[in-house]
Amino acid sequence: RQAGLVPNPELELESEEVGWDAAGFSESEITLLLSQELELFGKRPARRRVAERGLELSELQSRIQAFDLFAETELRYYEVVFLQEQVRLAEQAVALAEAVMQATGQRVATGVAMRSELQLATLQWQQAQVEHEQWLAQLQAARKRLAALWGGRGEELAVAGAVSEPRPVDIPADRLQALLDSSRDAITLAVNRDQVRAELALARAEAKPNVTLSGGYKRLEVENTNSFVVGLSLPLPVFNRNQGTTASLAATERALEHQRERVRLEAEAEARSLLSDLNRLASRFSVVDTLLLPTSEETYQTLQRAYEAGRLPYTTLLEGQRLLIDLRFERNDLILQWRQALVGLERLLGIRLST
Repeated sequence: RQAGLVPNPELELESEEVGWDAAGFSESEITLLLSQELELFGKRPARRRVAERGLELSELQSRIQAFDLFAETELRYYEVVFLQEQVRLAEQAVALAEAVMQATGQRVATGVAMRSELQLATLQWQQAQVEHEQWLAQLQAARKRLAALWGGRGEELAVAGAVSEPRPVDIPADRLQALLDSSRDAITLAVNRDQVRAELALARAEAKPNVTLSGGYKRLEVENTNSFVVGLSLPLPVFNRNQGTTASLAATERALEHQRERVRLEAEAEARSLLSDLNRLASRFSVVDTLLLPTSEETYQTLQRAYEAGRLPYTTLLEGQRLLIDLRFERNDLILQWRQALVGLERLLGIRLST
């Protein structure tokens, strides 16, 4: 609104020939003028366009900040879900190590196994307990980071762990290109470019002079006469024609065009890289979840029965136990990595992808 206002009028009062010898203003010339600057060549509309582009950029930045807050909340939420599962898996690892330790103790008591096997099993159980405590501490810290977004403390915070499993993400090339053309970076650069263009148009308009009209009243006391005064003033743009500002804005506009093309190419490369990561992680998750993990669990149960029957050395059972625990943790880690890559793609495109 302010950018579209006309310049304020000026009121001028001038008194001449005020002497010390005359009484008061008896021989003075008094002039009262009211002048108004007339803006020409579309200066006011150009100012309004600059203000509109500035408002549009501020609103865009506000929406981007809100989306970034949403994405950051997603990441912290998924971190808490991940660590809750890590704690649960660590508890399972402790229980598994404890069961092996008890079975080894029975074998040592009957003289079937060496005492060194019990010491190794006890060490494995203690290590599992330490890892459980470490994951629990990380979970408490993650809960606080999530609750800090709304000013809470988060010690007792628990979130629902219903997170969809990783799956392939397919975005057709034309759809991806359309999303990249309307991504946050592309739109921000486009709005910046439009703002510079508006400023350039304003600078070119301001290089042309305005006309100032004035009119008023003149009183000659010595002759006791009154008259009207009319004036017109026009600056001559001989030397200063706003050349520097115009050239600078034109160069900035060209630079933004080049930057927009560079950002588009970089965003396309990053988007394709993230899509590749999402599909790679989904493929690995499918292998771990449907093949490796079930096979490892079945194999471990077989190894455990064989060990308890005395047909298997402890080192083989320990290897099977470690493989099973590692695969359980890898499955959970793949879910977190896939979610992080998905949020990264959402941030890049500036939209919420359906999952």
